Amino acid sequence: MHLNVECDMLNSYNYELSIVNYFDGNKEEDMSKEIKIDHICRVEGHGGVTIDMERDIVNIEVFEGSRFFEFLVVGKSYQEIPSIVCRICAICSISHMITALMAIENAFGIQISRQTMLLRELIHCGGMIESHGLHLFCLAAPDYLGVTSVITLAEKEPELASMGLRLKKLGNKIQEIIGGGRPIHPINLCIGGFGMIPEKHELLVLKKELEMAVDDGIKAVQFFSGIDVFPVEPAEYFSALKPVNNKFGFFGESIRVSAGSTPGNECEFEISDYRSVCHEVVVEHSRAKHSHYNDKPFMVGALARIMLFGDMLYGKSKEALTMTEITKNPLHNNLAQAIELVYASQRCLLIIDELLDTQMKDETPPEFQPKACTGTAALEVPRGTLYHHYEFDENGKNIKTDIITPTAINLANMERDVRGIVKSQKQDGILDERAISTKVGMLLRAYDPCISCSVH
Repeated sequence: MHLNVECDMLNSYNYELSIVNYFDGNKEEDMSKEIKIDHICRVEGHGGVTIDMERDIVNIEVFEGSRFFEFLVVGKSYQEIPSIVCRICAICSISHMITALMAIENAFGIQISRQTMLLRELIHCGGMIESHGLHLFCLAAPDYLGVTSVITLAEKEPELASMGLRLKKLGNKIQEIIGGGRPIHPINLCIGGFGMIPEKHELLVLKKELEMAVDDGIKAVQFFSGIDVFPVEPAEYFSALKPVNNKFGFFGESIRVSAGSTPGNECEFEISDYRSVCHEVVVEHSRAKHSHYNDKPFMVGALARIMLFGDMLYGKSKEALTMTEITKNPLHNNLAQAIELVYASQRCLLIIDELLDTQMKDETPPEFQPKACTGTAALEVPRGTLYHHYEFDENGKNIKTDIITPTAINLANMERDVRGIVKSQKQDGILDERAISTKVGMLLRAYDPCISCSVH
């Protein structure tokens, strides 16, 4: 099935968007006008876009309030930090929890067992399934089917809506079983291990649902690969963590940065050197910082992971990739997420099999003495690379925290992409506010931004 986006996207015009200074048909006068999208709908959080048509200035205005989590944990014990920072976002709670735990373990030199690593990877893949399933079917899909919300999507394409909700429910269930009885803000993960391990019968129940999730992921790949997206210039740089053991995954051992237009032109950095990749700057129009690499915006997320490490996929996720003609167009981030749905579901099945084969056992987290130290960790999460950095005094109290989230990294590149859309529309003589606003909304949603995380 191939969908013509140029046609369908106009039918799915989002009436939540408020456009000011409407075009009056005079081309020269039109170019001096401003398009203002007061609220980007179907994304997590609150933000808008202002486009100066004359000067090609684009500002993505994140007006959700800053929350200062980095200062909130100053003076707190290392033991308190993971359960605090996971509250940055409900959808991303497991991402922040695991990254904080890894950074603290890095600081105090704590080694974790294979069982702990597998359980963390299992719950993290559950978070990926939940987030990707929700985004692809409930937030992004309406753009391509001429509808304005998941409610109208359910009326027009009930199976697609059902798949999205089914995947989200499964992702939540995995997090609930491994995380200690709750689907968000888990309480079972701790420094060096887990409070309790799941029961065998719980994992067996998950296996049946995960097998269906693999099939749902393949259907998602088929759907999004059948969409003819409009052209958008690819990012100049992609960045993602290099997977452990050269097998595709979300846990990495170093940071890879590659020029989007120059295959093979890659740089690699230690995770502790993350500031060489992410140069944060404060911008006047947003409460979220922007990040640059070599003074230029760059892209993280599912598309970056597939572009950099797609050749490391295996099993059905590798087969899913070969079904597509995925490109570096940022709109194909949706397609990349669909491929990752297959991978995450498949990986969960492999992890469960290994856990069952090795006879899980209760483990006592290692004991250690607090000391003055510094720790950094990074993790590939639904929207891209997440960084946590902590400094502690001799009593294990936090004295400095630095958290960089994927959406904050992507914001500068998102603005760059919107400028490209505006320039393209002007060159083609298409200055209709409805067409421009709809394309902008589709592009921004393809990035799957989490605005709450960006203003952490």
